[in-house]
Amino acid sequence: MNVNVTIPVKQVIAIRLADFPTSSNRLLPPNNVGTYVLRDVYNNALYVGMSTNLIERIKSHINGKDSSSEFSDKIRLIEVYITKNNAYADMLETYLIINEKPTYNKAKVPRKENEFILDLETELFDIDENIELWKEQLDELYSEIDDSYQSFLDDATCIHTDIQRIKTKIRDAETRRRYLISKGAKPLENFSQLVHEESRQKSNNFYIRAIKYAK
Repeated sequence: MNVNVTIPVKQVIAIRLADFPTSSNRLLPPNNVGTYVLRDVYNNALYVGMSTNLIERIKSHINGKDSSSEFSDKIRLIEVYITKNNAYADMLETYLIINEKPTYNKAKVPRKENEFILDLETELFDIDENIELWKEQLDELYSEIDDSYQSFLDDATCIHTDIQRIKTKIRDAETRRRYLISKGAKPLENFSQLVHEESRQKSNNFYIRAIKYAK
């Protein structure tokens, strides 16, 4: 099913970077809401955004605030589409990101299915690694209780708090894990064994290095 949507644009304003300080007043109310495209010297789209305060938002890009530092020095032209409200601006932003393929946009960028799954599986691997780590920490806390009953009596509240905190982390991680799997991410087989082998290998390498430098 195809859906055709018309996005009304009140005005298109193009401002060269060098002229922005003196021409930015063209973006004062009622022209303060809209979508903008930041272009380089070759007219390529660097970044597409939208704002209800276009002057301040574009200034922050020009001044390299936050992630804009990656491309602020490349900006040469600001192309602005004035819209009636921010809903139209948001729709136009999505349309322009899809069609212009700006270099530095991360949100609203369509990706191939296999790239999406790969990202999910990377996150799933990290989650499984954390779960194994937290389970080891739980074992250590339980062993502290077993090793010394008196120590348990002295530190019971602290240990109990740590145990509950780690259990909460594991529960939240397992919830996220089920979600990732439902979206198509495939867990690595024998992950627990792999993590323990990797940990053991790291320990062996450290031991070998320690002997080498001790000689």
